[in-house]
Amino acid sequence: MMAEASGRKRVRDLREEVVGNIGYLRSHLGEDRAHILDMRDSLLVTVSGHGAFQGRSDRLTKSGIDAVARVAASMIEFPHTRITVVGHVDGSKSAKNDQILSERRAMAVKSVLMSRGIDACRIGLLGKGADDHVAAPVTERRNQHNSRIEIMMKPFQDGACV
Repeated sequence: MMAEASGRKRVRDLREEVVGNIGYLRSHLGEDRAHILDMRDSLLVTVSGHGAFQGRSDRLTKSGIDAVARVAASMIEFPHTRITVVGHVDGSKSAKNDQILSERRAMAVKSVLMSRGIDACRIGLLGKGADDHVAAPVTERRNQHNSRIEIMMKPFQDGACV
C-alpha cells in the first residue's frame, strides 16, 4: 500500500513538471512561434524550420536562436527534464543529403542549448530526414510544414543526468 502511494506521488510530481514546462513555454515562447503538445508524461515542442533556419541550411536565424534559448531557460527552470531534439527537413532529390541536414539541424539546436548552460547529457539527437511528414508534400506550401525541429521534453524522477 505504501509503495503504491509512493508511485502515485512520483507520477503526480512528474506530471506537475510537465504542466510547469507547458506553462513556462507558453508564456515565454508563445504559440505563434512554436506548437506545444501535451502528451501527459511529456510534451512535444515543434518549431517550424522556415524562419528558424537560414534557407536550406543548418544555420539558425536570430528568431530560431531565440526560440531555442527559451527552451533552454525552461530546462534551467525544470532541471529534471531531458529532451530529444529531432531534426526534419522538406524533401529534396537526395535522401542522403536530407538525412545529413536534419542531423546537422538537430546538432545546431543542441549547440545553442549547451551554450545556454544545458548539460549535454540532458540532450538526445535524432535526424529524420524528409521521411516523417506532417503534411503530404504535394505543394511547396504544404511541404514547408515538414521542415521543423521537434523537441520532446520529458521529466525524470531520478534527475536529468544519471
